[in-house]
Amino acid sequence: MQSEFVLIDFDGVIVDSFRLCFDIVSRINPQESEQSFRQRFARDSSRADMLQKLSHAGFDFFTEYSKGIIDRPLIAGMADALEFIGANFTTILVSSTTSPPIKQYLQKHHLARYFSAIFSNDFPNLKSDKFSLLLQHYQVQPTECVFITDTLGDIMEAQQVLIPCIGVTWGYHNESLLKQGNPQSIIDYPSQLKGAIEEALDFSLEYDEH
Repeated sequence: MQSEFVLIDFDGVIVDSFRLCFDIVSRINPQESEQSFRQRFARDSSRADMLQKLSHAGFDFFTEYSKGIIDRPLIAGMADALEFIGANFTTILVSSTTSPPIKQYLQKHHLARYFSAIFSNDFPNLKSDKFSLLLQHYQVQPTECVFITDTLGDIMEAQQVLIPCIGVTWGYHNESLLKQGNPQSIIDYPSQLKGAIEEALDFSLEYDEH
């Protein structure tokens, strides 16, 4: 197992799931706007509050999510990026989503082989708790990890355990919002992940791209 760990979010980073998730929530709360929905992911507590309200209304978000996520498109360029990451780092998916639809989606797109583990909502709900559990389980230091995410809330939770982050602008939050968390770097395309990861981990690699 490689000593450097790359942690990756699922929704918004690997899969284009924004429209699916927003449509699910807006069925229960027609007053929800796209902007207010995006803002929920600036704080984990706001996202958890949203799911709790849906549950109290007798609506299981993840049941509806599981029905639709399998048909959502893979982010263009992520398959190549994950091939590189999986070959050179211990790669772990960290998500607030339930694990069955994640596993099904990864299998459909032949990506499951790149991941050593999935820390989903089967683990503690807060991502900061998932990170702490992961660090303890693998006996790895935060400086040996980097987390790839598309939301400010995730960046702030990773910072609680001192894990550096790479923000990506193709998901739920734009560059302006991601900057508020002071991530290690912000990138616009999956093709930039290789350089951003190597820089974050101070990692030197001879890599034949042919």
